[in-house]
Amino acid sequence: GFFDKLDGNTGAVLNSVPVPCGGYGGLIDGQGVLWSSSVGQSQLFRYDLALNDLRCISVPSSYGLGIDTAGNIWNAMYSSAAIMKLDGAGNPAPGFPRSTGGT
Repeated sequence: GFFDKLDGNTGAVLNSVPVPCGGYGGLIDGQGVLWSSSVGQSQLFRYDLALNDLRCISVPSSYGLGIDTAGNIWNAMYSSAAIMKLDGAGNPAPGFPRSTGGT
């Protein structure tokens, strides 16, 4: 699959990015990085739009995503009963993943 950037006025496709991982929802952080989870692939998609830099980051059961005010990415690990916190570069924070006590 692909993520498409669309023209807000016409709907025309301006750019397409292949999605080798991720594809289940997503968000764009304040630095212009697109993040998308993939529970089936156990990978988190990270694409820096300005640098055209695409990475697949191993996160078991990668599912729901959130971002905090410091720009950290929070990734729920669906069937692992855990949560992962990553910095804006995609590096796991010390002490993560952490157990959530339930799925």
